[in-house]
Amino acid sequence: MDRDGWSRPLFLHIERDGGMWHGKARTFVEGPSIELKQLEIRDDEISFETDSLRFIGRVSGDTFSGTVVDVRTGAPAGEFSLSRDDPSRQTA
Repeated sequence: MDRDGWSRPLFLHIERDGGMWHGKARTFVEGPSIELKQLEIRDDEISFETDSLRFIGRVSGDTFSGTVVDVRTGAPAGEFSLSRDDPSRQTA
């Protein structure tokens, strides 16, 4: 994720449980997670919030990318691009 002139890794885990979408975000693979709020998925569009940021983007193939907005001010705060890493799809 690029924000305010610096880059930071972002790891997402999103799953569907009982018809509802749930997700968590981490800035380190083994770090503490943050519960995603307002998680919405419609076709190839995904949006969600943390306490301070709103992520709005699209999925294309194995890439999810879009913009980051400051929740408090509504001002643009950066961009992000994530690549899918699904261990069940990896080959030995």
